[in-house]
Amino acid sequence: MRHKADQDEYLARLVEREIAHARAMSLAEEVRPVDDPMSKYVPWIFVAVILLATVATGASLLAVVFA
Repeated sequence: MRHKADQDEYLARLVEREIAHARAMSLAEEVRPVDDPMSKYVPWIFVAVILLATVATGASLLAVVFA
């Protein structure tokens, strides 16, 4: 009976080691997202679009008023 208990204990430790190894490999292979190089320009693009829209609207209103 002792041999069976030793086998069960050995298998339990082996399974635990395999699970730990699989988790470690999974974490090691995890791909980290790369920062978008254009993301630093997004606020400036937003400002430029708003500014362009404002200028176009103003020019349009001035054209109507002084036409």
